[in-house]
Amino acid sequence: MWNCLETLTWQSEEDIQKLAEDREDRDAPSCHYKVQPENQGKLVWLSGPPGAGKSTTGALMGKDAGYVYFEADCTMSGQNPFVSLDSENPTAAAFKQKLLKGNTRERIADIKLCEGEMQKMSTGSFDDIDWDKAKPFLGNMAKDILVQKQRLGGDFAVAHAVTSRDMRDHIRTILPDCIFIVLSMTDETQQKRIKERHGEAAEGVFEMLVKMHKLYEKPGDGEKNTYNVDITEDMTRKDVFNKVMETLKENCL
Repeated sequence: MWNCLETLTWQSEEDIQKLAEDREDRDAPSCHYKVQPENQGKLVWLSGPPGAGKSTTGALMGKDAGYVYFEADCTMSGQNPFVSLDSENPTAAAFKQKLLKGNTRERIADIKLCEGEMQKMSTGSFDDIDWDKAKPFLGNMAKDILVQKQRLGGDFAVAHAVTSRDMRDHIRTILPDCIFIVLSMTDETQQKRIKERHGEAAEGVFEMLVKMHKLYEKPGDGEKNTYNVDITEDMTRKDVFNKVMETLKENCL
């Protein structure tokens, strides 16, 4: 999956118990950011298809622009969303984050419901996906972001793929001032970037991620606080970051 050797280690019942006990509070996961709740800054949500650089850009916004980088993919797996800014591959690093405690059975049920629909992507059954079943999970994610933003303050950069305007509008019911940056690219550019991240070996993963490209909608006509950033094949990670910051400067001061 991540273009590296993966090692599976057998876990005893005692190991599992230690994992269960060694978790952090969902409402107050550890992070290295300054706590300044009196300073409620911008909330920027980076979206786009796999390979667009959402997590990498979010980490660069944290490292070079003082943002709080919130890796929202961690919500699905119940892990700490505050990934280290020094990670070479923030997307992969998210899966190694510390587990959190405090999820209710209702929230877990919402995750399972969403997972069931997302698993259809692996078979290419995109037309069968019931996106409304993903909304409760997405709503919980937005609430988690709101809690952490109110707790920490500052400017937030959230990384998570949101497929459509309908889903963005659902998030806005909880985060009305959210600014969406949609990272867009051609099929050819996406394929190149995915191969760079996942390698040639993960053929099944590559095919699934490429097929997902067609699901993502650019900003709609008159869609408030939503901006498109086109990524070309020759753009570096820093180029994408600079383009995002330029877009924010032009539209969101």
